[in-house]
Amino acid sequence: MPVRPRELEPSLPPTLEKTILKCLDKSPGRRFQAADELDVALAAVLPLGGVMENPPVETPRRSFFLTAGPQELPSTPRHLVRTFLSLIQMLYLVFYLLALWKLHRLEYVTSQVVPRGGWLLVALILVAAVAGMALRLYVLTALSFDYRGLGEDFHRMFPFFLVVDELWALSPLLVAYKIGLGLAIAATVALAFLPFSQRTLMRMGYKSGT
Repeated sequence: MPVRPRELEPSLPPTLEKTILKCLDKSPGRRFQAADELDVALAAVLPLGGVMENPPVETPRRSFFLTAGPQELPSTPRHLVRTFLSLIQMLYLVFYLLALWKLHRLEYVTSQVVPRGGWLLVALILVAAVAGMALRLYVLTALSFDYRGLGEDFHRMFPFFLVVDELWALSPLLVAYKIGLGLAIAATVALAFLPFSQRTLMRMGYKSGT
């Protein structure tokens, strides 16, 4: 006995399932004896044109951490999306410039937090700031000129954005002694989720391969 089609696709009409099973019957005498018989049976099951009233909907495959398909994203004015994305890029640029300006202070703080590996932490911050500035300036320029290929470019570069931004998200913990541990943790969590917010905004305003 073959697997019942409705077990594989519950939306199939029972009458169509019966027709399919008859085609697959092991006994030749119980199958349709001519193409005309099958045509008549299908005509009784399917509407004119052979299109089902409620065809099964294929669920699109989604990329890593994507929780909404393109049709499920809210319809937002493009200029508003560009404004939010531009503000985020400028926020990061300010962070990077402050880190480079206060680099000597960061060296002292990291030496207190990680006595033996402070230099490595400073090096990571420095690399993240320099690489991040290049990325943010590119995105900011593309947003300024409304470059239509930005969505595809951002999608390709997102893993790099994610690594740099998640490293940078730990930076508030270095000043926890000054702003308080609670505020430092809150800022870290906000910065950790900001890359995914950017990607959602980018998908709302610019088409990509996702």
